Amino acid sequence: MKFSMVGDMGELVVGFRLTARPVTPSIGERPFPFDANRRDVEHFFRATARPGVCMFTSTNTARHHHLDNVTLERVTAVPVTLAAPDDPCE
Repeated sequence: MKFSMVGDMGELVVGFRLTARPVTPSIGERPFPFDANRRDVEHFFRATARPGVCMFTSTNTARHHHLDNVTLERVTAVPVTLAAPDDPCE
């Protein structure tokens, strides 16, 4: 998911919800802070089913924000093995 946001200082919670199960929690839900500087965001999450909807939630009603350029694209994921912190190969 890609989007841009700007506004008064605050936080926007972003996630993806399956439309077949509207009462289930969002997938990949994560808070993103915003302020007066425009921020372009790429948010990756794993969803095994579709269709669904992008969810943007703000609990701070005293402030305003602008959200635009929202896109949702399927990508191919490749498993990555992370090296241990004390790995001598690094």
